[in-house]
Amino acid sequence: MPTPRSKPTDPEITKAAIATAWQHLYRLCIDVASWNLQGIGPTLPGSRDRHVDALIKTALLPSADNYLRRIARRYMHRPEKTGPGRPSNARRDQIIVDAIAAVRDAHGLHPTRMVGEAECGCSIVATAIEQFIAGCHSPQLRELSRKLFPEGPLDEDGVKAIWKNRTKAN
Repeated sequence: MPTPRSKPTDPEITKAAIATAWQHLYRLCIDVASWNLQGIGPTLPGSRDRHVDALIKTALLPSADNYLRRIARRYMHRPEKTGPGRPSNARRDQIIVDAIAAVRDAHGLHPTRMVGEAECGCSIVATAIEQFIAGCHSPQLRELSRKLFPEGPLDEDGVKAIWKNRTKAN
């Protein structure tokens, strides 16, 4: 006997769930961007090292307080870089997992599609990612979206794979 299809998800729930996913995906812009003289832009190679170096130099000034010195001490012995390569997607993937969990908790949608289910957390987040990339109009945001999603927007299966591979701590 074939499995009956469920009724479609209420469009208002879908709209609200996409808005919830957007709240989490917006962190992609904030987490991988740094402030520069022109405003906010993608983090440039080596800029974090320069920021840490400036922090350490500031902490060495006689006027620096103990709080600043304690923070700088954490960064004084940075591990050597292992070599060139594509950066990890761990932070991006964690934000996607958080977005799926938020959609699940706020709107009662199962994280992955059940047989015959109309919408799920992964389908909502995949739609939000597609909208995120389509909405990147400035050159900095277009570059950011190319770095985060080099193969283009993730489809529902790609988002589902990230959800399935999340750590047990989530």
